[in-house]
Amino acid sequence: MAIAGATLQHLVQDVKCKTLFITHYPLVATKLSKKYPRDVQNLHMSYDADVGIDRIRRITFLYKLIPGLATGRLSNSSLQHHSDSHFSESFGIECGRLAKVPEDILAVAVDKSSHMQEEVQKRIKRNRSLDHINLSLRMLTIPSTRLLKAARQIQLCLESSGIMRDIALEDLRSTMESLRTEDNNL
Repeated sequence: MAIAGATLQHLVQDVKCKTLFITHYPLVATKLSKKYPRDVQNLHMSYDADVGIDRIRRITFLYKLIPGLATGRLSNSSLQHHSDSHFSESFGIECGRLAKVPEDILAVAVDKSSHMQEEVQKRIKRNRSLDHINLSLRMLTIPSTRLLKAARQIQLCLESSGIMRDIALEDLRSTMESLRTEDNNL
């Protein structure tokens, strides 16, 4: 992925030529199209996908380039024209079938692909859990001294009167604003 990204960036920044650049790495494509919106477009070959009674997905390329990244996802309908800009999987198995790769080899590839997708989903789930834990820890540790300070300031506001109460209220407002700012930055 690093070589693909570096190559495409070099072509865009330095060579500045028209290029048809094909990659299976959607992050390369999306990051560079955001960084160079006038120079990089994400397009894909439009296609129809059909799942037969044998539960084998077959694709038909429509020989029309359309905006966005290709999707590999099927809806509940058995035939769907794909033109949205999200992605989920590659068409390696289907392309192998179009190239007449034997079905026994494709069956092994389907099994391996399924296991890889499960592993990726497990990693995504684990990383999201870690992100939530890290955020929770940051929320607990960063403002804890300010929260204690706010609690003391509330107590002072309740116990004080006159000018001392006004000073305590102003300190409390300042602390609360600081906490809101910090919370927005998390």
